Amino acid sequence: EQLSLYPDYRGVSHWHDDVEFIMMVDGQMSYDINGQSIDMQTGEGVFETADVCTTDTQNKNVENSYDLLSLTAIIGFIQKNYPGKLLFKDISSAGSCCKTKCTSLFQRYLSVSPMQYLNNYRLEKGCAMLRNSSSPVTDVAYACGFSSTSYFCELFHRHYGITPNEYRKENL
Repeated sequence: EQLSLYPDYRGVSHWHDDVEFIMMVDGQMSYDINGQSIDMQTGEGVFETADVCTTDTQNKNVENSYDLLSLTAIIGFIQKNYPGKLLFKDISSAGSCCKTKCTSLFQRYLSVSPMQYLNNYRLEKGCAMLRNSSSPVTDVAYACGFSSTSYFCELFHRHYGITPNEYRKENL
């Protein structure tokens, strides 16, 4: 549906794992995110995931738009391909940029490295599998793209402070 069909030009809020990138090509608008209103002008953009919302209203140049489009493409690539073996060069190539630029984009907009983002995303998917299935931890680890169960368990414990089995027991 067209946004203009909603009262006061507001769309229904929604939550999803996907990435959103909104850029004002021409004109202005007020964009509401979780109760926060952001006034946007031509050339400004908003980039958001389920966890992060970044606005670029300070620097109105085209490079920032390309940066956000690159980051969006990279995140989409990671979210689509996380179960497989992902090399850093493949991740950066998804955004049509070099590894240095890729790292810079992730640090600037998400405050993590691309590989940290990948591991965090895999851990989130692992949590969902632990909550919603009775698959062994080994199967969960491999299904989420980890090459070893021990590495999955180590990262899981470091990130959440409990083991995958403890997490499953607490979330049944």
